[in-house]
Amino acid sequence: MATFDEIIRLPEGGCPVAIAGLSFAGPKRATDRNVQMSRTSFTSPATTIVVSTTGYFDVYPPTGRANSDKPAYRGRLAELGSGMRGLDDRLGVRPDSIALANAVAAWSDIHGTAALAGGMGAGRDGNEESAQG
Repeated sequence: MATFDEIIRLPEGGCPVAIAGLSFAGPKRATDRNVQMSRTSFTSPATTIVVSTTGYFDVYPPTGRANSDKPAYRGRLAELGSGMRGLDDRLGVRPDSIALANAVAAWSDIHGTAALAGGMGAGRDGNEESAQG
C-alpha cells in the first residue's frame, strides 16, 4: 500500500529507501547487525592502550604482547574525557583523530602506572572500585 509520499510500508516495519539511485528494503534491526568493531592501539613509554569503537579500552604493558593476553585494566571510553564517548556508548570520535590520541596520552600519563599495577582494579569486568570509596 502506497502512502501520500509514495513510500511503500512493509509489514515487518521497514520501508524501501531510495538514496542516490540505490534501493534497500528491510527493517532497521536487520541493518543494526552490521556494526563493525575497530581497535586502535596507542603506545606510550608507560602503557599500550587499545581503544575499541564499541565502548571500552584495554591497558597493557608497553612491551610486546600476544593477542590472547588479558589486559591489566579495561576501562570505559568516558574515562578518557568528555567527547570521547558518543550517545550510544560507542566511540564518539574517529579512531585516528588527534583528540583521541591526546586523550589516551593524558589518561596514560595520569592513570597508566596504577592501571598496570592493579591499583585501579580490573575495570569494566565488574571488579572496579566503587565510586563511593
